[in-house]
Amino acid sequence: MSIEFQLKPGEIRLDLIPSSWPLTPLGIDKAPYILGWQRNPLSVSEIAEEIYSNKAKAVGLLSGPVGNEPYGLVWVDVDGKSAYEIVEKLSTEEFDKALPPTLAISSGREGRVRKLYKVSKSDFDVFARSKYRWLGDTDEQLEVLWTKRQGVLMGKHPDTKGFFTLPGQGFEHCANLPLVPEWVIANVHAQNKKKGTPTIERQRYVGLNFAINSEITVERDIRIAEKAIFSLPIEHCDNYDSWISAGQALHSIDDSCLEIWDAWSQRSDKYKPGVCAAKWKTFDRDGGAGIGSLIEEAKKYGFSISQDFKAHSVSDKEVAAAEKYLKTLEKEEKQDPIELIEQEMIAFLQEDRQQHHSFEKGSSLPKQTRKQKGSLTQSQIFHLLVQAYDDNLRYCETLRQFRLFDPSKGHWELLSDNKMGADLMERLDVLSDSGLISGYDNKLINDLKNLLSNKFTFNNWYEDREYLLFTNGILHVPSSKLIPFNKNVKFAHDLFLINRQPYAYDDKQVPSKIIDWMHWTQEGREDRVQLLRAFLRAVLLQHHEVQRFLEIVGYGKTGKSTFANLCVALVGRDNMATTSFKEMESNKFELTNFAGKKLIVLPDQDKYGGSVGVLKNLSGGDMVRNEVKNKANVTSFQYKGMIIITANAEIQSTDKSTGLQRRRLTLYFNRVFKGKPSEQRNLISFSKSGEPIGEFAKELPGLINWLLSMSEETMKEYLMATSSHVEGYHKEESDRDRRVSTLHDWLGEHVIYDPDYWTAIGVSRERPFNQEGNHKYANYNIELYPSYLEHCSNIGQKSSTRGNFLSNLIEYCRTNNLDVTKEKCKRSNGLKGLRLRNESSIVKENEWPSVLDYVNDKERYKNIYEK
Repeated sequence: MSIEFQLKPGEIRLDLIPSSWPLTPLGIDKAPYILGWQRNPLSVSEIAEEIYSNKAKAVGLLSGPVGNEPYGLVWVDVDGKSAYEIVEKLSTEEFDKALPPTLAISSGREGRVRKLYKVSKSDFDVFARSKYRWLGDTDEQLEVLWTKRQGVLMGKHPDTKGFFTLPGQGFEHCANLPLVPEWVIANVHAQNKKKGTPTIERQRYVGLNFAINSEITVERDIRIAEKAIFSLPIEHCDNYDSWISAGQALHSIDDSCLEIWDAWSQRSDKYKPGVCAAKWKTFDRDGGAGIGSLIEEAKKYGFSISQDFKAHSVSDKEVAAAEKYLKTLEKEEKQDPIELIEQEMIAFLQEDRQQHHSFEKGSSLPKQTRKQKGSLTQSQIFHLLVQAYDDNLRYCETLRQFRLFDPSKGHWELLSDNKMGADLMERLDVLSDSGLISGYDNKLINDLKNLLSNKFTFNNWYEDREYLLFTNGILHVPSSKLIPFNKNVKFAHDLFLINRQPYAYDDKQVPSKIIDWMHWTQEGREDRVQLLRAFLRAVLLQHHEVQRFLEIVGYGKTGKSTFANLCVALVGRDNMATTSFKEMESNKFELTNFAGKKLIVLPDQDKYGGSVGVLKNLSGGDMVRNEVKNKANVTSFQYKGMIIITANAEIQSTDKSTGLQRRRLTLYFNRVFKGKPSEQRNLISFSKSGEPIGEFAKELPGLINWLLSMSEETMKEYLMATSSHVEGYHKEESDRDRRVSTLHDWLGEHVIYDPDYWTAIGVSRERPFNQEGNHKYANYNIELYPSYLEHCSNIGQKSSTRGNFLSNLIEYCRTNNLDVTKEKCKRSNGLKGLRLRNESSIVKENEWPSVLDYVNDKERYKNIYEK
C-alpha cells in the first residue's frame, strides 16, 4: 500500500515527519506556547503527547541548524501574490523555476505559501540574521527564516480550514530536500553586505560557584531598539523629521524592525497603513540615523540599556588554575581541547576555591568527576539570580508583586506576574545558552519567584513629599533643586521611589492656559480657582492628612471630567486607580489596586445609595484590609493619596453619620460649554500608552511650578477651612447636606437654636391609624426623635436608629460650636439648646432662624440671640 504524502487542510500526520527534525507545538493562534521553545525543540513522540492531550492545535518546524546533522533547514515564506514578483525580480527567473519543488505548506489564503529547503553547513555563516525580508509595492513581502524562527508544518489555522501541502510538493520531498536556491544565498549575502554583518558580543559572567560565557547577537540590538523607541514621547511620532530618524535607526539594525516602526507609528493620529512600509524601502543603510542616535535621543526621556548581565571579572588565580587544570585534561583524554573547555569549565569552576589554591601550589591533582551540561541545581540558579539582580529587586508584600529598580529612571517599577515571568525567562535563557541548564518550565519559574519573594520582601516604599520623581531627575521640593539620576544612582536607589511624573521638570514654565480654563469653569471667581489649585497640590504631594475628598458635580460639558483628567495627568496614569462605588464597596479584592497610588478617581458616578464605609476609611486615613486574589495571607495598609469623584448630582448613600459630610468637599461646575462641536478642543487626554496629550499636556511642568508656589499652610486652609476662604461655600455645603442627609434636612426644616430651651429626645411610638389626623408618630410636635421620624416618613427617606440619631445630632452641634448639652428633666432625657418649630403662636419660633440658617450665617443673627 503506497503512502499518501499530501496533507489535507487541517490534517495532522506525525508519521510523515522525519525523526531528527526540531519541532514545537502551536496553539490555536499559530503561536508556540512552550517556554523557551527556540532552544528546547520537541521530538515527534513529545509532539504526539501534546496533540493527544488536546493542547497543541498545530505543529511548527524550527528552522536553523538541525542538531548534529551536517545541514540546516530554512523556510522561504512568500506572503501574498505581489511577493511572487519579488521572487522573480531577485532571482531573474519565473516563480516556479526560482523556487523549485519541495515541501510547500499553504494556509489557503491567496498567494501565501511557505517552502522548506536545506542549507549546507558550509553556508551557515551566510545567515547572520534570524530573518531576512524583502518588501514589495504593498505590505506583502518575501521572508527567509533561519534561527529562532518556526514555520507551521500541519494543523489548524484560525481563519481557514487549516494548513495543507501543495499538489506535488508534499512530504515525499523530505527524504531528499533540495538545497536552498543560490539566488537566495546571494541576496542574503547582499543584505549582509548592505547592512553589515551583525556583531556578536561575547560576555563572561562568573558567579560564586560557576562561570557563564554568552553570545549576544542582533536580536539583543533589536530588543534594545524597541525599548528605546517606545521610550520616546508621542510628539516624536507626529514630527516628520523625528519619525524619519527613528525609522532610519531601526532600518540600520535589521529589516524585521519595520514591524516595530509601524507599531510605534500607530501611536500618532497621523498614522496611515502602508506608509511605513513604503518609506522603509527608500532608506539606505549608509545614510541617516543609526541605533546610537536612537539610544541617545531616548536617554533624554529616561531610557537606559540594562547592565544586569555585564561580565564580572575573573581573578587571575582562577584563570591560572583553570588553565593548568585544562592542560592536565588534554593529556589525559584524546579529545578536542575546545570541546573539553565546553564540558569541563563549568564543572571546574563549581569546585571549592580552596582546591584552586592547591592547584597553584603544584599539589597532586585530585580525581575529578565529570559534570555534564545542565548540571546547575535550583539553589545554584537562585543564587546566580540574586547576584544578577544586584540588589535591584524587591518584593512588595502589600501588592504581592515584584518591583525592579531602573537606574536610568530612578524608579522602582512594578512588575506584573507576567512581566516578572518574562524577566526571569530572559535571564534563564542566558543560562540555557551557556549550557548551565538544559531548559526550564513553569514550575522552575514559580519556584524561583517564591524564593526571590522570600529573599527580597520589602514594604518601606517612599510615599512622602520631600522628593518628586520626574523623567529628568529627582526634585528636592523644599529647595527646588533637581538631582540628576546618573550622578546619584545609589541615592535614587535607596529612596525607593515608586511614583514617577511622566514628564520633565522645568522651573521656567507657566501654565497660563490651564489657569485661564479654571477661571472659565468657575466664572472668574478667584477663591474657587485657588480651591482647585489647593486640591491639585494635595494630589501631587499626597497630603492625605487633610482627610478630604473632592466631589465635582455638574452637567455635561462643564469641565468636570477635564479637571479629573488633569489630576491624572499631573501624577501619571500609572500612579492612579480608577474605580466605582459598587466595586470599591463590594469587591474585596479592589482595595489592593489602591496601595501605593497617589490618586483614586471615581468618574461619572450614577446615583448610588449604598454604603460608603470604604470611602470613609480611605479618605480618613484608616488601615484597610488588603486581600489579593489567589493569595492566602491577608495584610492591611493605609492609603496615602487623594480621591476625586465626578457626577451629575451629589452622591447619596445609606450612611447617616456626619463623618462622610466632614470629609466631603463638593464643588459645582455650572458653566456649560455652548460652542459648536467643531469648536471643542482636546484639552487633556491620554494616548494608548498612557502618555498625556492635548493642549494642557505641554503645560504640566508649568502646573508643577504653580502648585509648588502655593504654601502648605495656604493649601490646608482652603481644603480644611473652605467656608472661611471661599465665598458662599458654607451655604452651598449646607444646601448639599440637606439634599443628601435626612438629619440636616430635618434641622433646616423643624429645629431652631435656643440656648435656654430644653426638648425631650423621645422614642419611636406610632399612633393608631387615623388617630389625631394623618401624623404617624406620637409626640412628633414636642419631642426630637419622633419629629425626625415624622419628617423622614413625610419625605419618603429611611431614618436612623435612635442611638445613631442622637450621637450624630450631638456631633453636629459640637462641630458647629452650638451650646447644646444633654440633660435630664422630670426623669426624661433631652437636649438643652434645641427647640422644635411647631407652635405658630410663639413669635420666637417663627422669627428665629433654623439651626442650619444660624450655622451658615451666625453674624447675621447675632442680634436675635443677644436680646
